[in-house]
Amino acid sequence: TTASLSGGLRVNDKLRLESSLSYNKQYTPNYPQTGYGANNFFYNILLWMGPDVDIRDLRNYWQPGGGRPDGSGGFIPYGVKDVHQFNYNYTWYNNPWYLAYETLNGYTNDVITGQVNATYDFTKDLSFYIRSGVITNNAFSTLKTPKSYIYYGGAEFDGNYSERRQNNFQIVTDALLTYKKNISDFNFTLSGGASSRYNSNSNLFSQTTGLNVPVNYNLGNTIGAVRSTNLKAEKQVNSLFGYLDADYKNMIFLGITGRNDRTSTLQKPNNSYFYPSASLGIIPSTMFNLPEFISYAKLRGSWSRVSTDNIEIGDIYRNWYATLPVYETGPRWNGTNASLNLPGTLIQKDIRPNTTLSQEYGAELRFLKNRLGLDFTYFTYTDKDFAITAPVSTASGYNYQLVNGDEINRKGIEIVFIASPVRNQNFKWDLTANYSTVHSYVKEYYGGDSIRNAIKVGERTDVFRGWDWERSPDGQIVYGSNGFPQYINQEVNMGNTDPDYIFGISNSLSYKNLGLSFSFDGRIGGVMYNGLEQKLFEGGMHPETANSFRDEAYAGEKTYVGPGVVVTSGSVEYDVQGNIVSDTRKFAPNTNAVNYIDWVFATHVNGVPGANMYKRSFVKLREVVLSYSLNSALLQKTPFTGASISLTGRNLLLFTDVPFMDPDGYSGTALAEPTYRNIGVNINLKF
Repeated sequence: TTASLSGGLRVNDKLRLESSLSYNKQYTPNYPQTGYGANNFFYNILLWMGPDVDIRDLRNYWQPGGGRPDGSGGFIPYGVKDVHQFNYNYTWYNNPWYLAYETLNGYTNDVITGQVNATYDFTKDLSFYIRSGVITNNAFSTLKTPKSYIYYGGAEFDGNYSERRQNNFQIVTDALLTYKKNISDFNFTLSGGASSRYNSNSNLFSQTTGLNVPVNYNLGNTIGAVRSTNLKAEKQVNSLFGYLDADYKNMIFLGITGRNDRTSTLQKPNNSYFYPSASLGIIPSTMFNLPEFISYAKLRGSWSRVSTDNIEIGDIYRNWYATLPVYETGPRWNGTNASLNLPGTLIQKDIRPNTTLSQEYGAELRFLKNRLGLDFTYFTYTDKDFAITAPVSTASGYNYQLVNGDEINRKGIEIVFIASPVRNQNFKWDLTANYSTVHSYVKEYYGGDSIRNAIKVGERTDVFRGWDWERSPDGQIVYGSNGFPQYINQEVNMGNTDPDYIFGISNSLSYKNLGLSFSFDGRIGGVMYNGLEQKLFEGGMHPETANSFRDEAYAGEKTYVGPGVVVTSGSVEYDVQGNIVSDTRKFAPNTNAVNYIDWVFATHVNGVPGANMYKRSFVKLREVVLSYSLNSALLQKTPFTGASISLTGRNLLLFTDVPFMDPDGYSGTALAEPTYRNIGVNINLKF
């Protein structure tokens, strides 16, 4: 729910006032928890609930007659409800209906944004602008854990309740003096000003240690002492800045900026730092007589040096004080005496701000009276002096040290192609296609190392590193003499996680009053670990586990022969990255029969991700819109000036080799909420 109000006042010919205020409230009595865990619907339904269980039989989720799941406790009613859930398993899992209706994750967030500004025109060329604004949001979340909730083999029979309050406050004030002037063929704008930004964040978390009275979700209803933690962080940044924008006959454009920040996050003298930028644009099509088929041409380039105080070693409560050796609350000694711990990270003196050096070069071209267009950009960003935690000898009393280190280079290209293949009085077709690729490379390691975490200087940083199976040169899995896959006795680099490139294609067609638009997009390349598939194998829910070998395995028989080869002679050696440096192996087909269930667990449930690695490539039909606009003649006797109806579909088709999940929404968790296919109708009426 959102409400907003804005207004302006011209006090006189020189002074203008404007202000705005908006309020937004987000609220829900319950939102599902994602990720792998006992409180996730999919954990219970998709992975571990056997096909012999009819989920409809669990709809009445309270156990008739009460009593604890282990048979003790007798009848303990509250109100008209029994106090223990009904389920097919009382050791590991929760009834999914019970999770949906009783384990409630409430959330509210109130966001208020307000600002007021004033502009005073000294002359037609010189003006002064001042603005001050506030953003504050107060988030409040609750978790109601009902009686008999089960969590990994242990039940919270007494229920639980927790509250979290997060408050964020920001106030920003800017003042800017601007001078604009046209001199002959030159136009320029010169501006200088100051800014102040204050941030405050606080977090309070409180939780009961069981409930005295079931379903009375209140911190005062706790059985034992309430567990509570609170955090607060403040940050102040004051700035001076200026810029110059100039152009010559709308043919050559120049921009120069400079800014100096003084922050509370860093220590003197590095808490004050300056960073500039410059950009240049040239339009040859207005300067020269180009061939007729070239409608427009622009060349552009920019350079910048941007510094920030963003030190990312944890959450904001640590980042904003990262350069201070702040004590942390430790455990209570003998259960009663408070203690403080010195952090395990040694802070290097004179931590400098993070700095990014960027360069961008591009060209924009239009052809055949703007019927065709091409926009090309090449960019390279170098991140240097980024604060990192590097290992240090534990003899120093610390585990890590905070230092300015490592230099990372991100570079890539972006290409946008536009076209209007057909354009006449009744029919129009517009097409847009884009392509981009970007990768990060190690340029330099702190301390001059040539390799770290099995990534060499000059190589890409997006390496997926883990355990993998030993394989023959043609890619077949190598089996041991016991009939099970043989893994490499070290972690190896298994590929890059970022895509080779991403692309998108959108089409817009219209014929008289009828319109059709549709768009495809996708990413090609990059590897991912399919944790959902691994869990499906572990729980016996993967379709491939429904076979005769499984039945024979339950009977204790060894009838399954895994696909692959065995080593008959020779050996293999790997470097630290997992590359083969010598290989004298000879191979023969694997013929050793094993128990199929033992093979599944050895292959998919042993912590070797190599069994469930995939290319994260996909193509999606992202959106289709079919619309129709009514003729104005049909609306003459109605109160409407325009009317249209459209049918919209999103996420309609997915093409991928990744099973059981949408690789587009993959976030590393095994049980992320599935992507929804949405189909809807929109009616638009204009008065």
